[in-house]
Amino acid sequence: MAASWSGTGSDHGYDQVEERSYEYDPINIDSLRETAAALAKRATGWTMFRVPQLMFKVNPLAYTPQFVSIGPFHRHREPSFMHRNADLQAMEGHKQVFMLRLLERTRAPNTTFQECKNAVDQVIEVLVDDHYTEMDISSELLSSIILVDACFLLEVFLKHSGITNNRMNCSVDEVMLDIEYRNIFASSGLRRDLALLENQIPFFVLERLFIVIRHNIAMPTNIEGFSLPEIAFALFKSDFNCHQEFFRRGTANEHPHYRHLLDLISNYAHPTSRHPDLPPHPPMFQLSPIVHMRNAKKLSEAGIRFEKAGKSMLLDMEFCNGVFRIPPLVINECTESLLSNLMAFEHSSCNPEDAANSHEYFASYLFLMERLVSHKEDLDIMESKGIIINQMGGREDAYKIFYNISQNFVLKNFYFAELCSRIEAQCESRKHRYLLELRKKHLKNPWTTLSVVGGTILLIFTAIQTIYTVLSYSQR
Repeated sequence: MAASWSGTGSDHGYDQVEERSYEYDPINIDSLRETAAALAKRATGWTMFRVPQLMFKVNPLAYTPQFVSIGPFHRHREPSFMHRNADLQAMEGHKQVFMLRLLERTRAPNTTFQECKNAVDQVIEVLVDDHYTEMDISSELLSSIILVDACFLLEVFLKHSGITNNRMNCSVDEVMLDIEYRNIFASSGLRRDLALLENQIPFFVLERLFIVIRHNIAMPTNIEGFSLPEIAFALFKSDFNCHQEFFRRGTANEHPHYRHLLDLISNYAHPTSRHPDLPPHPPMFQLSPIVHMRNAKKLSEAGIRFEKAGKSMLLDMEFCNGVFRIPPLVINECTESLLSNLMAFEHSSCNPEDAANSHEYFASYLFLMERLVSHKEDLDIMESKGIIINQMGGREDAYKIFYNISQNFVLKNFYFAELCSRIEAQCESRKHRYLLELRKKHLKNPWTTLSVVGGTILLIFTAIQTIYTVLSYSQR
């Protein structure tokens, strides 16, 4: 299940990737223990994960950076890939300029640079041993890559969040840099690539450097009112149609230990409340029961009403009194890649020994949406209710996006099973079907409705008159 970031994985189709060759030494108890220890370290969840091969084959482009490479994987393991991609090459220079801009936010850039370098060097052994265990890369090179990329990310977050300060040291043309900023931030490729599973660096490194920058930043500044998770997730809140209160859920003291930026995005997008009927300890290795779910058109024909959920996160669906409330989803050029990588990370980081916390939220969401939106008519319904905001050029691409992502995936813990069961029970209930039939046949338009109401009133008055006649006759 979990595919670690290691030389033992498949090459994902890149011709130039050198696979690690195994030489089988004589097996003894010590070698078995070493192998077990290595696998145990990989299973702790801190290894930088690889996209499972089965998912990667469906759509390699969804997991491959096109605009910016973060971390050592694509640069060190696949140098030819970097040379083939002019955009990735060009961004290497921009990243260093962003790093310079970050350092020039501080009172003494040279001192701040050395403190940032020391902050990375102090944890380089942890990075090599726990995060990049099987990558053949020197500590010096890894430290340099992580330092530049972490500073680049911090400047992106600060600039996007509108954090300002007095720049005491400016060595480059401000006007030209502002143009570069606008061009880079206008590109959806930046946001897309920063959320790729194989394009990450450990989040704790970002935290260490953020502390250094905040301590050295030139005054006056408004940085004190922000936490790193908040300004990092703010870059992606438009992808989740997210409101202010949701991306302010974490504080500097309350947020969990995120593995990397994609883990942060995943955590913030999780349901805000747990379904009460979901079992607290789902059994391990048990496939979800087959759940029947009609598409949006058939549900509408069965009398189920769709509504856009209010201030809710993507996974906060609910069904009450015949109304299915679904949070809005923006479908743009980043959506398929973002959801694919969230599902790949969820799949790779799943710990079978901790089934209670191994929920397949995004896989469940895609499984459900793939069934709800299976035809253009379903997309029409969802768009008319404001549930799907389609920013794609082609409508066929929009409604097929859920199918494209969820191919070749076996769902073991369907989060929305109870919700789907209640919707199906409502559709099949005798009372609901009777009322639905009444509306279809006799209440289709105002005139037939008035006729039915008038006939019903006349029938009631006739019945009352009959009762009075019988009563008066019996009293004689």
